[in-house]
Amino acid sequence: MLDGRMRSHLRLLSVLGALWAVPALAGKAPIAIAVMPFRDLSGAQTPVGDGIRETVTSDLRGVPGVRVVERAEIDRVIDEQKLQTTELDRDALATVRLGRLIGADLMTVGAYQRVGRRIRLTARFVDVETGVVTGSAKVDGDVGDFLTLQDQITRELLRSAKLEPNVVQRFARRTRPHLRSLRPVELLGEAAEAKDAPLKRAFLKEAVRADPSFPYASAELARVEQLLREIDERAAAEREAERLRLVDAWSKAKTPMEKQSLVFRYAELLRSQRRYNEQIRVLCETADELERSGDPAVKTLAASLRANAIGVEVQIRRFDAALKHGEAFLARYPDAPALASVKSSLEEIARRERERAEGKAKAERELAQLSSTQRWDLCRVGRIYADAWQVDEARRVLGACLEAGTSPPEEALWELEALALEVGDWAQARRYDALLEEASPSLHEQRRAQVALRLPIDD
Repeated sequence: MLDGRMRSHLRLLSVLGALWAVPALAGKAPIAIAVMPFRDLSGAQTPVGDGIRETVTSDLRGVPGVRVVERAEIDRVIDEQKLQTTELDRDALATVRLGRLIGADLMTVGAYQRVGRRIRLTARFVDVETGVVTGSAKVDGDVGDFLTLQDQITRELLRSAKLEPNVVQRFARRTRPHLRSLRPVELLGEAAEAKDAPLKRAFLKEAVRADPSFPYASAELARVEQLLREIDERAAAEREAERLRLVDAWSKAKTPMEKQSLVFRYAELLRSQRRYNEQIRVLCETADELERSGDPAVKTLAASLRANAIGVEVQIRRFDAALKHGEAFLARYPDAPALASVKSSLEEIARRERERAEGKAKAERELAQLSSTQRWDLCRVGRIYADAWQVDEARRVLGACLEAGTSPPEEALWELEALALEVGDWAQARRYDALLEEASPSLHEQRRAQVALRLPIDD
């Protein structure tokens, strides 16, 4: 019989023996691998190579014994050192130098070539410490088998890293989906290059739509959407906290100057939320309250609030209201410092009316110069009307172009949305905006800033 102390010693020896038997637990540091964009051997400037880099890097993140050098760190050093990725592909010394700067043990430099439905992937793996090429790979196949071809490259990479055979073979055993084309890979590369999260999300949406079976895009899209939800929630909480703080400060304000300062800040908050009608109401009601004080000096403060309200009316295309309130302003505040601002708003309305009146003849001249074939291009005809401020005709013809389907839908949708915004048709603007996002999420996101502050949410 073993006493309790002896049994404890035996259990300890058993645990230590198990630890010594597992190399990963014996203090061996993971190998740091950096993957460079795959160069297009045809010389075309497409983002497919960045997409390949992303898919390979994504696979490496789940490999035991590997530490991935993230893209952001690689690109940061490349920018700082003013290196060219084409130079890295041809110059082993430059590759080694970059590897040392980013703390990599193994650099992966690759290229691809596509001819029709056939694709070739090549890669070589450089030991950063010695500068020696420790392995290489070249695979050919159909575009649809891209992920399987990529796994062959990854297996050779892991062999070069001298990882355990069972780790390498996991990439030989798994089943991979057949891709329709390289379009989702290209869009994944576009997303990787995008400078902000909303544009990244847009490209990923297009990648998922191009091929729902492409796992990398769907996984990255879920991550980016979660990030954007968290950002939106924080921003909404901050705006609400700011609103409550301003409302509280307003209730405690004792002088007209304090009230005017606070209402301008509150109006700016409403503007950032696109609550334009509420912005107008707050500005005008505060002006009314200031004027009821009977202090002549306060009249100037009230005038600045009303001038801002007129400017917002012009922005959201309430031209009749802006003209009415602008004319009343000129009569009521002839000496106000804000007079120039109001005159500018009224002149803007008059300029638009002149351009519409003169645009009819301009459109007729340009249409007369089109050939009979060009006149069948409804989108082109619609753009001529739009450029000449003939809004009704432009909307009719561009709508017909959209229905005909003879041009990419995003072209007509963008023009139709801009025209709806121009005349303040918010319902149609939202409809076209939603259709544009569905047709081309990336184009929608790239142009979103041009319309973001023009479409009210409180109409």
